[in-house]
Amino acid sequence: MRVIYPGGREILAPAGVSVLEASRQAGVPHASVCGGRGRCSTCRVRVLKGIEGLEAASPAEQGVLDRIGAPPNVRLACQIRPAEEISIYPVLSPEAQAGAGADQPGYSGGQDREITVLFADIRGFTTFSEKKLPYDVVFFLNHCFEVMGDAIDGAGGTVTSTKKRGFVVFPGVDGFERSVELLGEVPVVSAVLGTAAGGPAGRAILSHFSVMVQGSSQIFAAGPPVVAAAMAQDIDKEDLGGWRVQTRDGGAVDNAAKDETDALAQARRFLSYMPKNVYAVPVRGPANDDSDRREAALLDIVPRDTRKVYKMRDLLALVLDRDSIFEI
Repeated sequence: MRVIYPGGREILAPAGVSVLEASRQAGVPHASVCGGRGRCSTCRVRVLKGIEGLEAASPAEQGVLDRIGAPPNVRLACQIRPAEEISIYPVLSPEAQAGAGADQPGYSGGQDREITVLFADIRGFTTFSEKKLPYDVVFFLNHCFEVMGDAIDGAGGTVTSTKKRGFVVFPGVDGFERSVELLGEVPVVSAVLGTAAGGPAGRAILSHFSVMVQGSSQIFAAGPPVVAAAMAQDIDKEDLGGWRVQTRDGGAVDNAAKDETDALAQARRFLSYMPKNVYAVPVRGPANDDSDRREAALLDIVPRDTRKVYKMRDLLALVLDRDSIFEI
């Protein structure tokens, strides 16, 4: 019987043993607070392949799964004994404690859904809005959303926020409670590709990783016209909240990117190190580095004279897996 784990790791185990027993025999870390007796849910796994070949859950196992609201593709590793190949994804970290067996949101078990998200950006909107009266800007946005909404509705999609309110509001006027809550549930990345002021500026930095584009993105509480009116000081957007100010001087944003493509690539790179949520474990990537690699440069890269400097980046490149460093 073959068990396939995240990252492509595979083990062979005798038929008739549970997935939890197979993991332990092969030395694969797997959470199980109750010791594999089916009295908790910490060993639960999402079955990616082979669920049709499993026997139905026993009343005891089903009772545990029902109690935590597990989706149909989640089973207890200590209770399933596959007779053929099975691919699994442990829902909890191997270090999970008893509290992780409590009722969790439905998405914690993993749900595969196909969705399409449309993001529409109005180019040059900040420059445009600065020259218009507020009511004119709202009129323009209402017309824009009406045209877009009709197109989306006609394709079978939904646009609900504007319809429910009956009018347009500027983003960022509600509280930040949900944004803060998300930080404790899933990896949050913010890519600032244009100008963010007011509420959106606050959300831009409420993230685990943030990146902005050099020369074309800025972040500030209020733009240059407000600063000029309040402080009688003329300042352009770049000096007020450009990438140098936010990434080097203030530190509100983590990284700067040369263009939008680079910004999105950095966001994807950061997410590749992260689990999908706090109930999952990071996916193990392929090991492309030779485990027997020996770097002779390590013998003298750190000077014996403590008053001399050395390049820490070069040292990290020698110690860590090749091409595995992502600097923030």
